[in-house]
Amino acid sequence: MFPVITRIEDVLPAIEGRDDFIHVVKDGYQVIDYVFESTDSFDDPIRRECRGLKFDLDGNLIARPLHKFFNYGQKLITYDWSAPHQIMTKLDGSMVHTALINGQLRLCTRMGITDQALEAEKYLSPFDIETLANCCLDDTTLIFEFTSPDNRIVIEYDEPKLTILAARNMKSGAYYSQESLVEWCKFSGFSLV
Repeated sequence: MFPVITRIEDVLPAIEGRDDFIHVVKDGYQVIDYVFESTDSFDDPIRRECRGLKFDLDGNLIARPLHKFFNYGQKLITYDWSAPHQIMTKLDGSMVHTALINGQLRLCTRMGITDQALEAEKYLSPFDIETLANCCLDDTTLIFEFTSPDNRIVIEYDEPKLTILAARNMKSGAYYSQESLVEWCKFSGFSLV
């Protein structure tokens, strides 16, 4: 269903010569992200994944956040509403996800270690850091919504919180089932959207 990605070379040909995507080398990692959306930006399955992909400096995939999805009616997509599906609460914060950068667990936004990601990291306990690092070592990217009184977008929140949105296998892109996330949250102590 999703393209297999293991190295940066799996992605670079799909964005070559395109102004709507960027490849940025940072301290210890690389980011591939989109900067604006053209009519054909996400017509390619690889480009649909270019929403904050992270690679180490050797080109190995280290994080695979949410693929590009569209608002209802944004694209001419047919949905099978009779198929099993879930509707989740839309939280109003910043998406952050896990990555091991230079051997250390980090939270990143689409563009990497940003002010929002650094703020979210402040709320991780040593147990959280170990648990999340182990998930990264298992080729899993955990994706959270970070909400906080100091990170207000529109809705005001009373306390800072990291809420699990999804988890993905880094290489295959497969999303973990809702049932497996419920079980993982029981162990980890994180809340699920």
